[in-house]
Amino acid sequence: MHEELSQPKDRKWSLISLVICCFASAIFGALDFFLYEHDAWLSASDWIYTIVFVGTVAAWCHCDAQYRGYRISKVMRIGIILLMCVAVPIYLIASRGWLKKVTNADVSIISPTDFAVPSPFG
Repeated sequence: MHEELSQPKDRKWSLISLVICCFASAIFGALDFFLYEHDAWLSASDWIYTIVFVGTVAAWCHCDAQYRGYRISKVMRIGIILLMCVAVPIYLIASRGWLKKVTNADVSIISPTDFAVPSPFG
């Protein structure tokens, strides 16, 4: 599933969404700097920038999933839109296969009993 990636040309849409996100950040930062005294602009810019940012990150996740051959569930799509700071890291771990590598690795889990002093009574 993760071994065969699509051709590099398929990756252009994810790069375009990242460029749009960076460009929007720069534009809104400059506009906020120059229009700071206008209350109407501040309230409108917060909503507009949030919609643009969420849209471009959701588009990037969608394009990246297509590129990697990963299927995003409906719950994950909703999570990416509503709880981005939680769902995007979960998407990255799941789509890259990191979770399988971590669970299949020979990792010893340290338990509190590892530090217990042995009892002289056996």
